[in-house]
Amino acid sequence: MRHPNNLCPVRAKAVFKEFFDKHPNDLNPTDINSATKLKFWEERKFEGLFECQWYRKRNTKRNDYPAPWTRKSYWDDRKQSGEKA
Repeated sequence: MRHPNNLCPVRAKAVFKEFFDKHPNDLNPTDINSATKLKFWEERKFEGLFECQWYRKRNTKRNDYPAPWTRKSYWDDRKQSGEKA
C-alpha cells in the first residue's frame, strides 16, 4: 500500500488508540463534532489529525481502507480479549 509523504500508519494507529483509551464512548475522532473531540485535538495541537483522516476516510477496497484500527470496535475487542494492539 502506498502512503503519501510523511504519513505513517503506526503513528495514526497510536493516535486512534490514545483517543479511544481516553474517550471510550466516542466513535470517530476525525469528525470534530463535539467539544470532547475538539479538546482532544487542541491538546495535541492537531498533530496527527491529517494522518488519522487519511486512514479513516480513504475508503476504497483497492487500498484496503479504512484501516480496521480506525474503528472503535477494533479497540473494544482488544480490551475484552486482553490482546495488545
